[in-house]
Amino acid sequence: MANPSEEELADIVEVINAICDFREIDRQKLESIRKKKSEERGGFKNKIILDETG
Repeated sequence: MANPSEEELADIVEVINAICDFREIDRQKLESIRKKKSEERGGFKNKIILDETG
């Protein structure tokens, strides 16, 4: 049996795929946008999360 965390992540990916289909969003374009934002602003690998602004 798969790790429960992997199962949950698979569910999240399924939801994202369904939203892409519904909104007619190209998954490759979405990935390109994600990479660009990660390079410009940093990603979540360091677990730094903005709690509030201004």
